[in-house]
Amino acid sequence: LLEDADLSPDQTVTVHVEFFFRQDAAKRAKAEATFLELVGSDALNSRSERPEFGYHALSVTIPQRLLATPSATGTELVYGEVGNFRAIQTVMHAPQGVHAERANQTLGDVGGHATPINDPVVVLLDGLPLANHDLLAGRVTVCDPLGLGPTFEAKNRVHGTEMASCIIHGDLSAPAPPIETAVLAVPVMSSIDDGFRVQERIPPTLLPPEVMCQAIEAIFEVEDKVAAAVRIVSLSVCDEGVPFQLQPSGWARALDWLSWRYNLLFLVAAGNHPSIEIDMTPSGQLFNTDGFDDAVRESLARNRLHRRLLSPSESVNAITVGALHEDASGATPPGNLIDPRPVTGAVSPVSPFGQGVGRSIKPDVLFPGGRQTFVAPISQSGLALLHPAKSPLAPGIKVASPTAGSPTSGYAFRSGTSHATALAAGHACRLLETLKESVHPPPEYEAVLVKALLVHGARAGDGTADAGLEDMRGYGAVECDLRDGCLAHRATVVAWGKVRSGEATNVVVPLPPSLATLRGTRTLATTLAWLAETNHGQRPYRASRLSFKYLGYPLGESKVFGRVGRDWLSTQRGTVQHDVRSGIRPVQLATPSLTIGIDSSATGGRTADDRFGIAVTLEVDSALGVDVYEEIRAGLRTTTQIRIDNRTTDDGW
Repeated sequence: LLEDADLSPDQTVTVHVEFFFRQDAAKRAKAEATFLELVGSDALNSRSERPEFGYHALSVTIPQRLLATPSATGTELVYGEVGNFRAIQTVMHAPQGVHAERANQTLGDVGGHATPINDPVVVLLDGLPLANHDLLAGRVTVCDPLGLGPTFEAKNRVHGTEMASCIIHGDLSAPAPPIETAVLAVPVMSSIDDGFRVQERIPPTLLPPEVMCQAIEAIFEVEDKVAAAVRIVSLSVCDEGVPFQLQPSGWARALDWLSWRYNLLFLVAAGNHPSIEIDMTPSGQLFNTDGFDDAVRESLARNRLHRRLLSPSESVNAITVGALHEDASGATPPGNLIDPRPVTGAVSPVSPFGQGVGRSIKPDVLFPGGRQTFVAPISQSGLALLHPAKSPLAPGIKVASPTAGSPTSGYAFRSGTSHATALAAGHACRLLETLKESVHPPPEYEAVLVKALLVHGARAGDGTADAGLEDMRGYGAVECDLRDGCLAHRATVVAWGKVRSGEATNVVVPLPPSLATLRGTRTLATTLAWLAETNHGQRPYRASRLSFKYLGYPLGESKVFGRVGRDWLSTQRGTVQHDVRSGIRPVQLATPSLTIGIDSSATGGRTADDRFGIAVTLEVDSALGVDVYEEIRAGLRTTTQIRIDNRTTDDGW
């Protein structure tokens, strides 16, 4: 278990012990008591027992000799009752591409300093942010139910500050108005000095699933309703020691349950794999060229089994965010640093490969994660391991950061899926603002609608930049920005409602009558999202499965509307189904409308209702001169209901 650790037999190590979950509480208690008898009850740091998602675990600190010779100490129980038994070294920390050195850099005027006018809609589960930083002052509300905040000195409040900056302002190299709501920051990491460097990480004496539960429960169960308006949770923390392996980890199961229980959309970083092994012999003279990019892509694809999603990003209810190799800095790599992917629209080389639970599409979407630079190897022949550059200089996502000498006005350039996820959270906040201002959905549908709209803007692209890396891209980069509403040549319809297990509902979307006679490019995108109840320890893991299909419309004909992006079956394996089609042929219809049938199936006799949100966008070539928005709007005046079987409900349009 500690092959790489150089520890003496009596040196202690912190271990997380996850038991096989027993439905019988008495059996769980017996297994735990027997284990503690073997290692000593004073070894216990913390425990978690969560029948809601089948999790029973301990954090213990024990001598190394108990790990080195389990059979000699009678700890055969480890292999009988324990499903996951591992030592905690450098895991459960913020998955940054680099832990960059600091520089004395200060912010200029980036604009948008007005105080937020609305209550928080997003929770940031991360390190403690520097709330009095010039760009965060008055915009961050700190709630510390776990008491981890006092472990941070101001100069070490790096990761939380950067994530809050991304959520509120986006990439500071491309100034934009800040979100209109405050960020509710809940520290789940502490600042730990291991003698070599100061790290921000979940304390090893705590169990991540229990930390997540306590943090969310604290803010939703308190009497003052501090999180009454919260619909989004941003989590840029991962466990680098737990790559996804077929079944969801305890941490992912916790997020799935919390998401369903509290009606929340979790945005989770996919995790980072910062180093790249590459054969320098044919490519050593090709730094920062397309030829070098080919070698990097080949290396990533060859090592895909070692570059998987990191826990808890396999969560089925969460939107898992990967990183694009992109930022707005406009800078070129300085000195001897190299850009491994000098092509437009490429996925970041530090972003992981999917797939997720049940071969579902993961990551779900890509957001800019900064251009990660690497140190050029000394040797330009044979295999070399490229290491990320530790520099706070551009390129990268520009963020507020407590830099040396300027803790409240400093900035840095960073890269990785952490920052991509925080940018996605800011985007989700703006989508929610748009929803509230335009269609006014009931509060209980806001999470599923934001989930649908966030993925709805994703496009697969032409695939040339990432040939062979499709499982790193998910549904693709979010290119279609829906935050500013519709355009004359693009209209988006959103709907929401409930569907009971084993039943179905139809969503009817009017189509522009003029398209029946015009030939030209038109693109149809449909996205269905929901939050699934889960079956821990069973197959299928999702207790309910929703899916949609087009009824009475010839979308299967490639010349009418050919599918663009992921295959049809793959899109139905998660909790968001996203389908994009494009064509040029006019189609004569009996009625100018598109009927989308939403089916719900369940396991174990489940008969509950599932809330869903659906978004449908029709976009045409502006040269056609068709006012898609006005024609669809006119059609909606006569089609304003969702139909469920033979019943009708006014649950949404």
